Amino acid sequence: MSQLSLFKDKQLRPDFTLGEPVVWVQRIILLESLDSDVPIRDMSFRRGLNVIATDEALPTDEKPVGHDVGKTMLIRIMRYCLGEDHYCDEPTRMAVASQYSAGYVLGQFRVAGETWCVARPLGLDSGASCSWCKQTDDLNSVRSRTDQDRFSLFVEALNEATRDCYQEVGLPHADYRKARWQDLLGWISRDQDCLFSDHATWRTSESYAGPRVLLKEDAFLVMRMALGLLNDGEVEEARKLEQLRSSFVQKQERCDNLKSYLEETEVELRKTLKERECVLDDSPGGGFFAATVKEKAEQFITSLTQLHKDFSATVDQAELNHQVKAQGVLEYEVNTLISSKDAVAKLIEELNEQDHESFLATLGGSGFRCEYWKTEDDAKVGGCPGEGKESSADVVDYRKQQPLNPNDAKHKKVRIRNF
Repeated sequence: MSQLSLFKDKQLRPDFTLGEPVVWVQRIILLESLDSDVPIRDMSFRRGLNVIATDEALPTDEKPVGHDVGKTMLIRIMRYCLGEDHYCDEPTRMAVASQYSAGYVLGQFRVAGETWCVARPLGLDSGASCSWCKQTDDLNSVRSRTDQDRFSLFVEALNEATRDCYQEVGLPHADYRKARWQDLLGWISRDQDCLFSDHATWRTSESYAGPRVLLKEDAFLVMRMALGLLNDGEVEEARKLEQLRSSFVQKQERCDNLKSYLEETEVELRKTLKERECVLDDSPGGGFFAATVKEKAEQFITSLTQLHKDFSATVDQAELNHQVKAQGVLEYEVNTLISSKDAVAKLIEELNEQDHESFLATLGGSGFRCEYWKTEDDAKVGGCPGEGKESSADVVDYRKQQPLNPNDAKHKKVRIRNF
């Protein structure tokens, strides 16, 4: 624009004793590519108030003048050069990339009295490797990627230069992280895309404005810090609260570690007691665990020793010896009965295996009456096997004359039953 002063009808004299601001945007250049000789736009900014204005409306204009000319985009690109991650939403970025696929923005800034130059991509390039910086007064020197510093160094310089704007107090709703330059940047460089509804309602995530959305309470805290409205008492109380929270987190972590340790110790202790082997040096916890087991073992030994003494004092030793002897006699008799029972069982088994005639033979001379003869004399004449005599051919053998009835139970094989 041709007009260099907002107040063209009034002569203004700036106060040069004020010096320069902590952060001063000096120059912004938009390039179609890093090799372009002619920039798309080259804009310089003076100290003090700079107003971005559009052409005045003419009487012949039928539509509103000044809309969609790039005012918001320019502010967003400035914030992009000052450390934010995005300068627009995704659809707008793709629209820019379609026209300027290799587009770049170069920025020259004064930070705490030092001059920094940065280069950041506007087109398809993205990522930290496509952004860089250099502490120099020659803005064109950052057109080349060689011999450049990481862009994060420039952001660190901004954080260091604005450190006095916020105290060492964590943001309660942002994991108690400390306030930083990007939080302050979003508030002091308001534009339409920030979507502020009031002084403490932060930007919305749809704006792709860089850092994550802060809750209203954290945003209000950052603004009070920057304006110096946070008194020392509040700062001290906030620090105490943060210390208590940090202590709680540490104790909670230790509690979790102890719980895990006790679970591991319980498993090892159960295994040790089950195997009845106590190799204390191999147990988890080392000396602490060993000392604990040793102390418990000594307590059990002391208790059992005292119990044995009390038992010995209440028992009559003579009566105890008598009962021990009586128990030995009973055990001997039981063993004898068991042996006799085994012998009788064996004899019964042998008798069951013998037939009728063999059984009669074993009874010879035993004094039992033979069942095949009516009298003992007839038995002798008939040649009873039990008497060991031969049978005579003239003697009538009643066994041959009278065949045995196979159905007669007493003529079957003799079986001995167990009772």
